[in-house]
Amino acid sequence: MSRCRVMVVDREESIREFLGLALSDDGYTVEPCERVESALCCAQTFQPQIILLDILSPNGNESIFLREYHRLPGPHAPIIGMTTAFPVDSLPRIAGIAHVVQKPFDLEHLLSVVQTFTPAQ
Repeated sequence: MSRCRVMVVDREESIREFLGLALSDDGYTVEPCERVESALCCAQTFQPQIILLDILSPNGNESIFLREYHRLPGPHAPIIGMTTAFPVDSLPRIAGIAHVVQKPFDLEHLLSVVQTFTPAQ
């Protein structure tokens, strides 16, 4: 039985595939989304319990996703932002983001963060 549903939103296929494999191996059900624009529809059908979202991307559409996602009827999944911005500690707080992880990330650290936000079964 799967521990929980995780949606991975990242424009880089290699990251989506890597996280999909790592999270699946750890017992999660994973739904990859390439485009932030399609992630809202995906969130409605997949109903993730955790969302990993590439933030501060070149197209900047993650703010639209965050705003529209939180307008949907709840419950809402915690959103873990992933960014190449450095250092993460100096980033301004982004409304709707529960935690931010630095890219490139240490897989064990990322899995630990995901575990922190995994709902109790």
